[in-house]
Amino acid sequence: MMIQNILFSIPVDWGIQIFYTGKGQSQFGLDISPGLTRLIDTYPNRIILTKIPPDITKSNQKPKQLWTTEWMWENMLLSTNSTDNNQNVLLFTGNGAICSNSHTTINDILDLRLDYIGIPSNRNKGFGGDGSTHSLRNRDAMLDAIRYQKRAGKGHDGQERDDIFFLRTLMEMNKSGQDKKYRIAIKEQTNWFGGISPMISKMTAGESSNETMKKEAEKAGPPLVVSGTMSHLGNAARELMLDLCPELKVIFPSE
Repeated sequence: MMIQNILFSIPVDWGIQIFYTGKGQSQFGLDISPGLTRLIDTYPNRIILTKIPPDITKSNQKPKQLWTTEWMWENMLLSTNSTDNNQNVLLFTGNGAICSNSHTTINDILDLRLDYIGIPSNRNKGFGGDGSTHSLRNRDAMLDAIRYQKRAGKGHDGQERDDIFFLRTLMEMNKSGQDKKYRIAIKEQTNWFGGISPMISKMTAGESSNETMKKEAEKAGPPLVVSGTMSHLGNAARELMLDLCPELKVIFPSE
């Protein structure tokens, strides 16, 4: 269901690219997913499997290492759209979903013309956001970041999360004095993207039993990206979020 959720939430000229190694758990996950096979057969031009060469996986065994290699980003399949937005890549995991009832769409986020945006985070005072579950990134900016660190003799240390590595490097490049500046989401934009929304603000502003407050929250609508089990929310806000974002119930059946 994770793939369907993304497929029907992205622009029609976008596709889904699944990287795999062809062995171990990576291959096993494909072998036991006949539903995914049928989905690929139904949308052959929109769901693409890309096998990672052995020489790449041999020296980069962890996902966070793979995402910081030039090969991964150089082999990204991009939109055929001729606009500036065709360099954008949406990275996602199974720890969340895109809410179809959100008033915000992927195109709204694309219109911001950012090089990096994740869900809300307290890191860096909210600047850039958290890209560990869902993030929208510019492919060329990611390649610039990798090459910048290589020139500095640093590169990825094999331990740091890839989203932290990229955000830290983009911020460093912006402070380096070079002419090119990278557009990183501000806190308010990450709130618009996912996690915290006017709906939650309204539900947590007063008594949860207040029906007027609930109606105002429904009118505001849920965020575009909802991640995690939302254990930090009050019962009323959490129940309303699950009602308006049924996709999350499918990904987390126990909800």
